[in-house]
Amino acid sequence: MYSSISQFEPLLPQDPKKVLHSLALDVLRESARLSGMLHPITRQALVGVVRTMNCYYLSNNRQACLSGSILP
Repeated sequence: MYSSISQFEPLLPQDPKKVLHSLALDVLRESARLSGMLHPITRQALVGVVRTMNCYYLSNNRQACLSGSILP
C-alpha cells in the first residue's frame, strides 16, 4: 500500500503505440487554432484561469504562484 504521493511519481503512462502522443498533438493543434480565434480580452481572462489551475495542481508554493511572483 502506498503511504506517500511521492511513491507514485513520476506518473508516466506506457504508450508503446504512441496513441497518447498523437492525441496530445491533436490537443496542441486545436488549442493553437482556438487561441487565434479568441478576442484579446477573452484570451487574457483565460490566461488567469489557466494560471490558477496550473498553480493549484503543479506548484509547491501556491500563494507565490497565484500572486504572480513565480510561474508554474
